[in-house]
Amino acid sequence: MKKNLIFKVLILVMVSFFSITQLYAELGIHDPSNIIYNNGRYYIFGTGNGIYMVSSGSSSFSSWTVERSPFANGNPSWISNYVSNFGGSYWAPEIIYMNGKYYLYYSVSMGDRPCAIGLVTTPSLSNPVWSDQGMVVYSNNSSVYGAIDPDVFWDQNGKL
Repeated sequence: MKKNLIFKVLILVMVSFFSITQLYAELGIHDPSNIIYNNGRYYIFGTGNGIYMVSSGSSSFSSWTVERSPFANGNPSWISNYVSNFGGSYWAPEIIYMNGKYYLYYSVSMGDRPCAIGLVTTPSLSNPVWSDQGMVVYSNNSSVYGAIDPDVFWDQNGKL
């Protein structure tokens, strides 16, 4: 049983590595999010100016379309209060679907502290209308950690 589980995890890690490597090679996506499905299309988000967003209608992921950035209309206003001189390059987005919405977490950083993780939501990815939910966590210059590279998961008890 344990051997079987270890084998399955190893296969998953290998598939993930090769998928991410292929995505980076073909699309130039840095820090890709997980792949998420909505209305017949697969979506991936990545580090970039305004957050890089691509989609594919093919389960073979052979053809990709660059989508409109969640921040095409500008940066959320709260950012300038926490990360001065932010240039608009959002890092390491991560997306999940829960409670009838897509939750897109992202990092705001200039390479050091202060830095923050923010959140936008939308009910659909096919014609997204993003709503800024503000800052989730913040690191200032006296923090020993940096609030970057968000990840969202459920524990074994189903708690977020």
